[in-house]
Amino acid sequence: MNVSHLPFFLLSFATYALAAGTAGVATIAPQLLGTSPVPGFDSRITGCTLAPAGNCQRAAADLTLAGLAWLDGSTVIRLGTLAPWAGDAGTSLQIVAGAQRLVIQPTAAVHVPGATRLDARLDDARGGTPVAAVLQSMPGAAVVELWLRGALFKEADNPVLQTVREGRVLDSISLRDGERTDHSVAFLHHGNQGLTWTDVLWGNEPSSNEQHWADYLNTGSTHNGFDELLGLHDLLNLPVNLQIAGPLQTAAEWYYPGGGAVEGWNDWVTRGVSEGWAALVASAYAQHIMPFVQDSMNNWAVYTHTQMTAWRYGYVPHTAWVPERVWVSPQDFDGNGTDTSPHVIDWIGDNWLPHGIWGVVLDQEEHCDYENNWANDRHIYTIDSPGQGSLNIIPISGSFTGNCHHDAGAAWNQIITSSPDELLLYATDWEVAAEVAGFQDQFPSALENMIWIAQQVAGSGGSANAVTLDQAMGGYTGGPINLQNGTYGLLGGRGGYGSDWLSPGTHNSWYSDWAGSPAHSDQHQPQWNYGQVWNATWNNLMSCPTNDLSETAWYVLMTNLYETGWHDGSEISGWIHRYASHIKNANVYAEASRWVDGQYANACAAYTSDIDMDGVDEVVLHNDRVFAVFESTGGRAPWIFSKGPDYDASVVGSCSAYWVETEGDYNDGASNNHVAAFSDVSPNTQNDPYSIQIDSSSASFSRITLSLGALSKSFSLEPGNPWITVDYDVPQETWIQHGFTPDYIDLLWSAASDRIWDPGASWPSTEYAGQRNPNTGVTGALVLGNGGALHSMDFQGTLVRGDEIRGSGRFRYLFYAGTTSEPAMNGAVSELVSLASQNMDATPPRLDPQAAFLAPDKALLLFDETVDPTTATSLSSYTLSGFPGGVGLVSATVQADPRVVALRLTGLQAGSNGTIHASGVSDLNGNLLDPAHDSASFSMPDGLTPHTILVDGVNDFIQWSEWMEQSTDSLFITWDSQYLYIGYNGLNLATGDFFVYIDTDGVAGSGAPRNAWNRVGFGPDRRPEYELSIEGGGNSMQLNVWAGNWSYQQYGEHGATSFEGWSGNIMNEIRLPWSELGSPTQLALALSTSQEDNLMTTRSWPAANPVGNNITITDWFVFDSTTMGQAMPAMGVAPNGTSLSILPDPPVVSISLHSATQVRLDWDTVPGALAYRVYSSSAPWAGSWQLVQETTDAFLLEPIGGFSAFYLVRSVGP
Repeated sequence: MNVSHLPFFLLSFATYALAAGTAGVATIAPQLLGTSPVPGFDSRITGCTLAPAGNCQRAAADLTLAGLAWLDGSTVIRLGTLAPWAGDAGTSLQIVAGAQRLVIQPTAAVHVPGATRLDARLDDARGGTPVAAVLQSMPGAAVVELWLRGALFKEADNPVLQTVREGRVLDSISLRDGERTDHSVAFLHHGNQGLTWTDVLWGNEPSSNEQHWADYLNTGSTHNGFDELLGLHDLLNLPVNLQIAGPLQTAAEWYYPGGGAVEGWNDWVTRGVSEGWAALVASAYAQHIMPFVQDSMNNWAVYTHTQMTAWRYGYVPHTAWVPERVWVSPQDFDGNGTDTSPHVIDWIGDNWLPHGIWGVVLDQEEHCDYENNWANDRHIYTIDSPGQGSLNIIPISGSFTGNCHHDAGAAWNQIITSSPDELLLYATDWEVAAEVAGFQDQFPSALENMIWIAQQVAGSGGSANAVTLDQAMGGYTGGPINLQNGTYGLLGGRGGYGSDWLSPGTHNSWYSDWAGSPAHSDQHQPQWNYGQVWNATWNNLMSCPTNDLSETAWYVLMTNLYETGWHDGSEISGWIHRYASHIKNANVYAEASRWVDGQYANACAAYTSDIDMDGVDEVVLHNDRVFAVFESTGGRAPWIFSKGPDYDASVVGSCSAYWVETEGDYNDGASNNHVAAFSDVSPNTQNDPYSIQIDSSSASFSRITLSLGALSKSFSLEPGNPWITVDYDVPQETWIQHGFTPDYIDLLWSAASDRIWDPGASWPSTEYAGQRNPNTGVTGALVLGNGGALHSMDFQGTLVRGDEIRGSGRFRYLFYAGTTSEPAMNGAVSELVSLASQNMDATPPRLDPQAAFLAPDKALLLFDETVDPTTATSLSSYTLSGFPGGVGLVSATVQADPRVVALRLTGLQAGSNGTIHASGVSDLNGNLLDPAHDSASFSMPDGLTPHTILVDGVNDFIQWSEWMEQSTDSLFITWDSQYLYIGYNGLNLATGDFFVYIDTDGVAGSGAPRNAWNRVGFGPDRRPEYELSIEGGGNSMQLNVWAGNWSYQQYGEHGATSFEGWSGNIMNEIRLPWSELGSPTQLALALSTSQEDNLMTTRSWPAANPVGNNITITDWFVFDSTTMGQAMPAMGVAPNGTSLSILPDPPVVSISLHSATQVRLDWDTVPGALAYRVYSSSAPWAGSWQLVQETTDAFLLEPIGGFSAFYLVRSVGP
């Protein structure tokens, strides 16, 4: 977005809104005076009455009065309609006061830009003294302003404005109409929330109640929020002053935009402006504490907030709220004996008038009490801003504000006993009277009290008058003041921000403590503190070229200085750390602004740089259209920028939104406020450390590769292309998220981002998906085409909307970052349609080298991508080699997972093995199998080791020899010469954690006394040297090693792989290389599961171990020469031979009806068997067998229970 595209207001002009009033009454929004269009008129206000006009006599001239102001050297009369006077030479405009009469004629008019000079003469004792007069029309408003040289009729009792033709008065209005009543009060609600926290807007009310703002009469636990107070003033048409911080304005627009019959939050405020009951108050854009930063930062913040407020609400504010009312000076000369100058950089008194701010709101006691009677300080004072003029100081009536919260009667008494020259100002955080953010507990009747007080003012019949602060300035004058430094009492009073609470003898201790604290995200050695971070970032921004990305950097810097250094007691608030830790992110936008400016010599390159100045290098990949910054953490791109001939914009990165969950640059998992592009969320490695390699960096082509374990992803750019080519190679199906912020600076103003989607798509297949900014056309999108990825879902955070895709094996897609044309009527985006039509799949599929045993006549082949069903089911695509004679291929069937093919074979016998070749299989785009990866070995298991398991979530363990214990769940163990395999069918790892403890030396007392996650302990006889710990979610398995203490190896840092059970498949599988354990000759295993994130063990193996809280494991499965007959890994053995003998099962098992209530199971006896174990299952394919009984008989009677069951009989030997 080009900044010049914004409809900025020049602060030297005012805007007006004329609303329809009742007959004879002009209801004018009490807004602001414009500036005289010609030299010689002084526009410093010293007296002003701009309240709505009273009744007037209507006549042909149709004259209405909007307001009157006396300035230092001018009189300004704001009028409604002047027709027909302005064009009627026979009609004059006259002001009469006693013997004085001013006659203004439309004749001899001289036109100057924006105005008309008029002939005006004062008919007094001197006989027609000329008076300079100018008529100024206000563009877009139904009012004009008549400017007269001199403060005319200011002291007159009742000056009257008339239109006169041929001596006959056509219309007459008293200029005193609408002046202040006897008791004046102003209400100011200050909303300073950031970009994320919007609960305060509607409080506890359901979204369906958002438009029922009139329910302010039904206060209670379910009725609170800012809306209650807006509704109150709306319904009563009672003027109110609102300070809405810049980020809160954006958040309201993002989360509550309205539409159709629903009025958006900001639209509601805008309507209040047009109807005259809402006036806006300016401040610093994101509420940083102003005196402790540079003057340029303060000017930016006040200017930006004033502009945004004027643009959004149609109101140019001239009153400002000082953040936390912290007013301290670099040199403290206020004379009260307390020096609050430490750490102060800027005197903020000169940051207001240049931006159209005439007065600021401060505190009675703390700022106005030294040489003034603060208890009765209900006037508006002035201080001098050298070289600029006088700045009004509007004191908050502290006792009145407090009474409004807890003693409404006392507050009303203060109103009705105030004098006409006094202004009672209620002003504090909006959430107090709204009873949100904890204030409902501190002031449980605040909202009810405010409602009652407002009703009294509105129903007073004019004896009490609510005014806006812009309207009030110039009246209620108290003259110059010796302004005191400090802040309000709860923050330190005259001792400054945090007084000397944390640094005795030195004031402003909240700032000094924060500024000197190490920044939590900084990695420099030595570590930078927050003061160094913000100062280095500001210096960097000051050297940037001027463009949209450097301007965006200012938003990031200033927003993350929010409530600079706020403390909870003696500690820096946690949310302050989360803001301030991201000040440094503005440096990324700053560097990108230099790329936009053409300061990069190469059109295409990849390089490493500490671009965010946090002490750790990032990798930058750019061409002349796209600039992407990658972090090793998660292998993600938190920032992607785009530029073209007429734009520059951020496409990924929302660095002024609050980090809800992290002080680093990690993704926000729950809030989605920060979701970097290329975030691998399942298996969840989005915050794991990736390795980064620059493959190529040249002017014609650049590519980088990021990898973690078996996962790798490459990103490449060529000059001229507004897209990144993305190539993934993953060991299992992977889900990837991308958050879009198309034209972030425009989003901060308009909050406008539209979904784009292939209109001809049928989910999950789509050609493209993303977000487009409707104001500027800037687009972030994923172009999937035929590259192999599928759409999964879309999501939203604060100023972020994004898309998740999924893919298996190797797949390609394009990340588009540029502008696109307006979508067609059907929603199609032509640029993306064109890109999606290109062939993105030139990668041949690969076959896993190990085929899995599924059944005595079936083998499973696993490909790394979806295969073409025609070639995959054709028997001609396969050949067999190495098998014994008689083995043949009967059929090939694609499974529910389109990457898996089941082959049915004949002639297989236990121990048969050979190779399956699949060279004729292709993918969906005709790419034949990679010749180097077109074969898979297969072994027909005989129940003895070695047995190779395919880790894919399919249970291909052998029940009789690898099933370790019998229960409602199933634990399996086996191995081959390279790997140890463990299977557990029975746990969704989203609901619990899984642990495998491994003792390799068998030495008593050797090993860890407690497990790596400190959830279980171990007895003295056996303790583990290794532990597999699985959180769940995919690729979460740690291999932790004990060597006096635990060292933790994350997924990708070790050679073990896993399939982690979830709600749709509770089979968990592990493949652990023997080499990771030091190739042991003996082994003992114990296992357990626990609840999520606590010490409660829910299952343990062997079963003799306990369950419950903080257990101690003493029993182990032992595999060594004494139990297996040979050293590990033992071959030709049954892994469960320590508990079940290796005897054949009974060859024949029959079942018959024994009686009306029983069935009888019979089986053949087995030579050598001492007993038989009978198991039942309702789902034998899931491996969930339950022991029914062990018997020495060859039969068993079972009751009929009204359910289906399968039975299994096992022989038990000596």
